[in-house]
Amino acid sequence: PWMDATAKVICDTRWGSGSPIEAAPRHVLARILAEANAMGYDVCYAHELEFYLLDAKTHEPLFGGLHIFNTLRNNYAPFLNDVIAKLQAVGIDVITHNCEYAPSQFEIVYGPAFGIAGADKAFTFKNAIKELAHRAGYLATFMSKPATTMSGSGCHVHISLIDRQTGKNAFVDPRAPDVIPDSMRHFTQGILDHARAMMALIGPTPNCYRRLRPHTFAPSNVSWGEEDRSAMVRLKHVGMANAHVEMRAASGLSNPYLSAAATLAAGLLGLKAKRSLQPEVSGPSEDDPTLSKLPATLDEALESLEANSEMRAMVGDPFVHVFTKVKRHELARFHAHVSDWERSEYLEIF
Repeated sequence: PWMDATAKVICDTRWGSGSPIEAAPRHVLARILAEANAMGYDVCYAHELEFYLLDAKTHEPLFGGLHIFNTLRNNYAPFLNDVIAKLQAVGIDVITHNCEYAPSQFEIVYGPAFGIAGADKAFTFKNAIKELAHRAGYLATFMSKPATTMSGSGCHVHISLIDRQTGKNAFVDPRAPDVIPDSMRHFTQGILDHARAMMALIGPTPNCYRRLRPHTFAPSNVSWGEEDRSAMVRLKHVGMANAHVEMRAASGLSNPYLSAAATLAAGLLGLKAKRSLQPEVSGPSEDDPTLSKLPATLDEALESLEANSEMRAMVGDPFVHVFTKVKRHELARFHAHVSDWERSEYLEIF
């Protein structure tokens, strides 16, 4: 809608023979959605994404201070009101938009969708934000941790399963609406059981792991809770028609097809395994030293993915092979780079 006579096309990629390119993220998600369908479920989900709007030349915030939900700063950049209208015109059903915790950080929330359309919507959203910001003279970034003093930008995946026979939410037991049903418990435990293997897919750069720190509203360990914003998983609206699981560990820059695929794959493995849900901690999960830690680096996350045969089977070995090769090449360049911090710390004194 912001360009004349121009259409957007999202497509699947195939080899010349017609066979799918199995390492393509959209294909990976489609395979796992088909697995959910075969198990009797349709998948309804949405990505909740945070991003920064920065000065295009200096890459600095547009304003300072802590200001989450500050009404004035919600409207600080007239660009934001314009972008809402354009997002709606391109099919993004915006629910809310507001400034987030850090200076010049924002969040725009939109409704869920079924099947591959959910990730297509997130893909469209992220590209629209980047493109519209550029056209307006700003830099929009979904980078996990843009600077040491800036809050991290996350992606929360909200997901529920719909029974294909009844059309009802499989995470609701109408006979006991106040009780977390087994389906929701098993799905959640699957995410926790495969959390470490998921991390490379939902935190795909070295910078992503700078976000996962205690007291930053980002999870640092394998945990769940209903009202715990430090947990990896929250159970939302238990007993209500819109009951769903919120997976909070993904980075804002993560590929939406892969963050959805990782969450769904782990949850489906949980439904198959039917393991009991681990206890919910009484206080903030981040303060409980007994909980298993999430990988602290991308190196560790890649090793966890490769070591988990069940997750590898769900996302496909062709994808894992290509993904880990690309990421290890990226990590080799990262580890070889001499940072500004090192020069500042050691150059003169030694």
